[in-house]
Amino acid sequence: MTYPNYLTKRRDRLKKWLKENNLQGCLIQDPTNLFYYTGMHMSAGILFFTQKKQVLIADYRYAARCQQLAPFPVLATKSYASALKKLSFPKEMAVDGDIFTLSVAKQYASYTKIKSIPGLLGNLRICKDTEEIKRIKKSCEITAKGYTYIKKHFKEGVTEKELAFKLEFYLRKLGAEKMSFDPIVAFGKNSANPHYTPQDVKLKKNDVILIDSGCIYDGYCSDMTRTYLVGKAAPKMQRIYDLVAQIQKEAIEMCQVGVPLDSIEKATHTFFKKHEVDDLFIHSLGHGLGIEIHEAPRYNTKNCVEEGMVLTVEPGLYIDGLGGVRIEDTLLVTQKGPKILTQ
Repeated sequence: MTYPNYLTKRRDRLKKWLKENNLQGCLIQDPTNLFYYTGMHMSAGILFFTQKKQVLIADYRYAARCQQLAPFPVLATKSYASALKKLSFPKEMAVDGDIFTLSVAKQYASYTKIKSIPGLLGNLRICKDTEEIKRIKKSCEITAKGYTYIKKHFKEGVTEKELAFKLEFYLRKLGAEKMSFDPIVAFGKNSANPHYTPQDVKLKKNDVILIDSGCIYDGYCSDMTRTYLVGKAAPKMQRIYDLVAQIQKEAIEMCQVGVPLDSIEKATHTFFKKHEVDDLFIHSLGHGLGIEIHEAPRYNTKNCVEEGMVLTVEPGLYIDGLGGVRIEDTLLVTQKGPKILTQ
């Protein structure tokens, strides 16, 4: 059986990582990482992974598809407990401590010793392979087209909910599986709430419009935010818009291979402090993105920027009772510098 080359490479990379870290094996059973290693969306399953043997324990519902796609022998079962008894466990197996719950770990107590390594699997997905980059690019392309489309509907009287629905409908029409998250559409003072939920609020003349959205294409996310100052903007809003636009451009340029991630966020705070607005910047600069909308790396770590990372850069300033500004793009880190994907 011939499997997609990118899945074989991911399997081999995990084997290499285990060997380098003197680990006998690992257990994977969360849907995100099962998708990463099998290419399948599975709500249930266990990937038993050691240096010498890998077995995908699959529910009968997924068995036929797994045998066709996954680069592992498949053990179809109706009972995970009985399937585990058929495997030969090493003395110790690693799990991702950020995902594996204590109750699940206890289920393996009679088979092996569990070693918790927080971030194990998420860190192995930090740098995207060619297949992932292709899908993320397409997801970003669809999302960007959605923003071009939705501007045509900025008419007085339209509601936040109506714009959110129109945007989601259009993105799905272009090929999106679903949204990366529920779209944020906020008018006027509502834009000062970074995680706002669209309401039946109508667009008024000279309102600020903030839209934060993204979609999933072939399993991969995109994320993009734009703030529009419609009509005559309040001077305070125009000022914070200009500041956010300036630092967002500078922060993107700082996303070069070898630059510490935390230095980029610190530079953003330094810029805002210089202009006496840092207290209005109330969230992080951005996040990694891939199968999940928020994944490693984070900007508040000592990790350095690496080729193949996909990051968002989303500075924002928010004035209670008036409105907020956030501008966000998804970018790919290359050896030649950052490449914006949401244009």
